[in-house]
Amino acid sequence: MKQSPLSIKCSISLVLLCLATLSGYGQTTTTIKITEDAHVSSASAGSNYANVTTIPIWTTSSTNFFRYYLKPDLSSIPFGSHIVSATVRIRPISEAGIVGSPNSTQFYLRGLATSWSESLITYTNSNPPSTTGSTVTTSINPTIPIPWRQFDVTTLVQSMVSGSILNNGFVITRNPETTANSSCTYTSGEDATPANRPEIVISYYPPINVTGATITHATSPSSADGVVTPIFSGGSGNYQYRWFDLSTPSGATTALLGQTSLSITNRPPGFCGIEIKDVTLNKFYYMAFIVGVACDPINLSFYPGANFMDDALVSAASPSGTGVPVTEIQASGNTGTDMRTYIRFRIWLETSVTPIFADLYLAGKSHVNPGGANTNDAEFQRVDALKYWDELTVNYNTQPSFSNAIVVNVPPTTSSTMSKNYDITSFFSYWKQNNTNNNFGMVFKLDNFTASTARQQYHSSDATAANDKPYIKFLVDQPNCDRTSFTLFKRELDAGYVTTFQGKLKIQFTEEYEQVAGKKVPLNLYDDNRTLIASIKYDGTAILGSALLPALVYQFDDNQHILNLSTYSLVNDKYYILELTKSTGEKEYIRFVYAN
Repeated sequence: MKQSPLSIKCSISLVLLCLATLSGYGQTTTTIKITEDAHVSSASAGSNYANVTTIPIWTTSSTNFFRYYLKPDLSSIPFGSHIVSATVRIRPISEAGIVGSPNSTQFYLRGLATSWSESLITYTNSNPPSTTGSTVTTSINPTIPIPWRQFDVTTLVQSMVSGSILNNGFVITRNPETTANSSCTYTSGEDATPANRPEIVISYYPPINVTGATITHATSPSSADGVVTPIFSGGSGNYQYRWFDLSTPSGATTALLGQTSLSITNRPPGFCGIEIKDVTLNKFYYMAFIVGVACDPINLSFYPGANFMDDALVSAASPSGTGVPVTEIQASGNTGTDMRTYIRFRIWLETSVTPIFADLYLAGKSHVNPGGANTNDAEFQRVDALKYWDELTVNYNTQPSFSNAIVVNVPPTTSSTMSKNYDITSFFSYWKQNNTNNNFGMVFKLDNFTASTARQQYHSSDATAANDKPYIKFLVDQPNCDRTSFTLFKRELDAGYVTTFQGKLKIQFTEEYEQVAGKKVPLNLYDDNRTLIASIKYDGTAILGSALLPALVYQFDDNQHILNLSTYSLVNDKYYILELTKSTGEKEYIRFVYAN
C-alpha cells in the first residue's frame, strides 16, 4: 500500500539524459521553543493564566490542582516526515516529592483532541481535557537533579505530521490529580531567558520530494527511445528502485524487468511509474511520468493501480477512523453520515506537456436511489492547496478543505451499477501551473449530503479486479514545441501565410549570384497596411527608423536564417510582411502571423 504522499516542487526541461542529483537526504534534528502555553487552576476555575513566567504542576487537594497546556509549532517539519524521536522538555524551577512516598505522583502528558486558545483557556472551559493518542508518563525523582523533565512524544508527533491527528498540542497533569503532593514549578514560554523556555526536540527524516526530472520523449508513436530520470531529495539516502508500465490495467503490479536504476530507458510513449523504496525506513514512494512524442499530440491511457493513486473514504459516522483501504469511491449522504472520497493521482506534470483532455473512467459498483426523489447528484471539487493529506491517515476530523474554484458536476446515475467517465482536464490544467506542487487532489461528494440514503459508489484503486480500477484517458501535446519550418520567399503575395514561434521567423531563399564579402541581406518589415516598421540595407543600415537586426550575411546557394522579431513590438495574431531584395533587384515576400 501507499505511504506518505509526495509533496512536489517542479523544475523540468526537455534535455538529453543526465545523471540525477540526490541531495538533502539524511536525518535532521531541530529544537523548537514552545511559546504557546498556559496553565489552569481548578481552585480558580474561571481564571486564565497565559502571561506568567512560572508554571505550577501540583496537587494540594482534590479540589485544588493545576494542568499545563502547551502547543509547539510543527510547521517546519515537512508533512509525511519519518519521526525518529520527539521529546517535550520543560525546565524545572523546583521539584519536590519523593518517589514511593505517600504523596508522590506521576506526570501524564496527553495529546489534545480539540483546539484551545492561550489567552482564553480556563479550567472551566477545558474540563475535562479532550485528549487523543497515547499517554506519556514520567516520574518525579528530586534526588537526582535534572536540567529538564522530558516526555517521549514520538508517536504523537508522528501522527501529527502524518495527518491522522491534528496538532492541538499537549496537556500535562499529575496522576492521580486528587492525591496531595509537594509543589513542582517550571519555566514557561514567557520566561525572560529564551533558553529556559519549554521546547520540543525532534529528529526526523524528511519525506522524498521530487524536485525535477529530465525527460527525452519518443521520436515517434512507434519508437521505444524515451528516457525518464527523476531528481529528488529527502529520505535516508538508502534506496532501491523499480519501474512499472502504467499503460495497461495490470501494469502497476508487475515491475519491468531490468529497470532497477533511477533512470528508465528505451520507453515507448505512455505512462511509466517509479517505486522508490527507502531501505533504511522501509517506506515506499511512487510517482508516474509521461513519455510523449516529440512535438506531436498523442492519446495515452493511465492505469494507476493502488500505488499511483490515493483514494480515501472519510465518514462523519466515524470521524477519527483511519488506515483501512477501501474498495469503493463513494459519495453518500444522510443526516450525520456524510461520506466522501478524497482522490489524488501521483502524476508528474512536465511543464512542456499539456493535457488537451483527461477523462476519468469509474466502474459502477452499488449506487443508491438513482434518479429518485433524493437525487444522488454529486460533484468533484478541487482540494485546497493549503492542506496535504495521506491516504492511510486522513479522516473526517482531519480532512482537507476544498475550493469552489474548480467543480466538475457528476449527474445522477440511472442504474445501480452504472459506470461513468468524467472530464477532469481542468484539474490537471490547474495542477500543472506549479506542477504537482499544486496537486492536493480532489474530493468526490454529494451535492446535498443530507439527502436520505443517496449514494454514488464506484470501484476504487484497491478493487480486486484490475479492470474495475479507475483509469484516465489523456490526449497530451507540447504546445510550446516549435513545429514551424523554414519558409521560402514568394515572388508574389497570395492568401498564404506562416506563423512565428516565440517571436522567431524561419526564412529560406536561394541566392544565385556572387555577393561581395560583408554585404548584408536587404530586408524590409511591413505591417499589413504596408507601413515600414524596420529595415536593413546592404551596408547594414536602416532605410529609416530601426534597423532590422541581427544583420543576416549572404551564403552561396541556399540561405536559411532564423530572424528574431521579438524586439520590434509586434502584436500577437496580427499579419506582417517581410520583403527581400535579391542582388538582381528582384523582390520576394513572406506573409506571416506574429506569435510570441
